[in-house]
Amino acid sequence: MSKQVSASLSGQGLSQADLREFSAIAHALVEAGDQANSLAKGWGQAYAYVLTQTKRYMGLPWGNPYQHNSPGHASFPFGECFEPTNHLNTEYDQLAQNLSTVADGLIQTYSLYSNAESELSKLFHSVERSAFKECPIISGGIAVAVGTVGSAADSVVQGRGLSIDPYDVVHKTRGSHEYFMEGLAGRVTSDPKIAALLAPDGTFSFDHSVNAVSGKLSVFTSVLAHRVQGNSLTVSQVQPQGTFLQSAHSIDQALGNLRKLGDGGSGISYSTIAVQKYRHSDGSLGWVVTIPGTNDQPDSPIGWEQNLELMSNQKDQRMQAASARLVKEAMKRAGVGANDSVALVGHSQGGIAAATLAGDLSQEYRIDHVVTAGSPIANHPIPSKTWVTSIEMDDEVVSSLEGQKNPQRDSWLTVRGNTATVPGNTPAAGRTVVPNAQDHGELSHGMNYQQATWRNAVEQGRPAQRRHDDHFAEITEGELEETDYYQGRMGQ
Repeated sequence: MSKQVSASLSGQGLSQADLREFSAIAHALVEAGDQANSLAKGWGQAYAYVLTQTKRYMGLPWGNPYQHNSPGHASFPFGECFEPTNHLNTEYDQLAQNLSTVADGLIQTYSLYSNAESELSKLFHSVERSAFKECPIISGGIAVAVGTVGSAADSVVQGRGLSIDPYDVVHKTRGSHEYFMEGLAGRVTSDPKIAALLAPDGTFSFDHSVNAVSGKLSVFTSVLAHRVQGNSLTVSQVQPQGTFLQSAHSIDQALGNLRKLGDGGSGISYSTIAVQKYRHSDGSLGWVVTIPGTNDQPDSPIGWEQNLELMSNQKDQRMQAASARLVKEAMKRAGVGANDSVALVGHSQGGIAAATLAGDLSQEYRIDHVVTAGSPIANHPIPSKTWVTSIEMDDEVVSSLEGQKNPQRDSWLTVRGNTATVPGNTPAAGRTVVPNAQDHGELSHGMNYQQATWRNAVEQGRPAQRRHDDHFAEITEGELEETDYYQGRMGQ
């Protein structure tokens, strides 16, 4: 048995960029048909002209262009002129009709498919969202109950007896995670008693999102965290034993570095940020800042509490999170310039920190690309000029915590992975094997799942994926000059 993943781009069969290319193909076919039609008319006119001139100078009857032995004139094979022009006229006319037919069929097929898929999806999700909005607890309970029954039934069918796998229940309820969080946040913020508890001064935001709740909760949790671990951030530059991270000229390589940094080793401990400096062929600089995910060490600036601060809908709260301060300080010490091209790559909380800096420091740094793995960042104010590549698993829960789907825009690509347990270790059709995965009892939040999902997207060779890979490669074009590592620790 092996865990395998398949990827879908932007949560649909086609990304926004793919849809644009799809339409461009149809438009190109129409233009090619028009050109073929023009050529057909041109050859038709050539045929008529040759025929007219033959009759004029040779005195031939209209219907017999092959008689050309008039007295006093040299013999010329006029028939060989008529045949090619007439043939090309017919061929190009047929080609024009074929191209037009294909273009019309393409447009009609896309329109029918797109509209049917869109309307059916809207109807289904609207009903589900309404249910969770009105009764999030009850709706969530029903979803869990259905998932539990399904897990028990699968266990019996597979010969394991009557048992329930909680991870399988999470997988089976994956479609309702975002709606549950959205509905729960809405109920919390609309309850006068809870709102009064979270904001005694009566200044609770009208924003009913998860981010608004996170912001209010972080007011209390940050005070507790500061008393336990302090609020003084110490940043130290550390050195690995030998070469640790390699150059990253593709998103897959960047994800590999992210996984390796999160695992630690070679003298690199937890809560360490890596900053790589690339010298472009034109002399300009590109940077990749790699940010690991949450850990539970007591003095870690990338701990559990910082998630709430980073998820706040208030800029000052987000930037007060120790993890955001650590990344900002690492960039400053490494020498990242205001006009240098920067890519931020993060897993889990690292991705939230990356989204925070991309939105809140957009006037201080030129952050061109953000790559996140398993991070809830849909509501972060990332400017449209910044490219975003979000990798999410549909059953991991964490990336659904913001209660919203990622924005649909050309510069934002979401790659969602779906997991399945497959007999044997040979990749099934359209799937990629997840390395070092357990057969049961495991959520898909780990970097091994995230990277396998991206690799599956690469194997599909979709235009949107290639564009994002190419854009990332522009930032790391040239030679890797150095990699600096900055470790953060909290204290009183």
